[in-house]
Amino acid sequence: MRRAADHTVLSDSECIRSLPNAWTLRRTSVHEAGHSVIARLLGLDCGGASIVSTENRSGYSHINTKFASPAQACIVSMAGPAAERELLRRHGLPTDDTAFDKYDQHRIAVLIDRHRLNDTDVARFERMARDLVQQHYDSIRRVAAALRKYRLLGASEIDKLLTEGVSHGRQD
Repeated sequence: MRRAADHTVLSDSECIRSLPNAWTLRRTSVHEAGHSVIARLLGLDCGGASIVSTENRSGYSHINTKFASPAQACIVSMAGPAAERELLRRHGLPTDDTAFDKYDQHRIAVLIDRHRLNDTDVARFERMARDLVQQHYDSIRRVAAALRKYRLLGASEIDKLLTEGVSHGRQD
């Protein structure tokens, strides 16, 4: 059993289930770290993050967007795919739209519909997400590396990684 700082308990089988290849794990960790880091920069209430696969998700970031503006909610939803594209770009690989997982696509579509956002708004939020990811990519990489190492990080562990700028936020 593994226990995170927020007391989430995972069985050994949950931790080991469907171990992805290294590249997929790296993309997923960067994707989830992108959501987590950018949400914190925008001042949103954030929990932990995980790259433990479930039946329908390869990872998640706990972010409370209840009190977020439409811009904040869109930027955070777009930050995961933007971080993944930045990783691909930095490795000289094509940056196609496969970085958008179905959950991100659905969430962004709901936000666009709910707030009646036009194409100009969406393009502006995509640029903002991309620019924030590029400016804070070192922080995203730090959180992603810790996610690959531990698979699950609590909110305080991510906050520590961002405030201290250390290679890991967990004491073993």
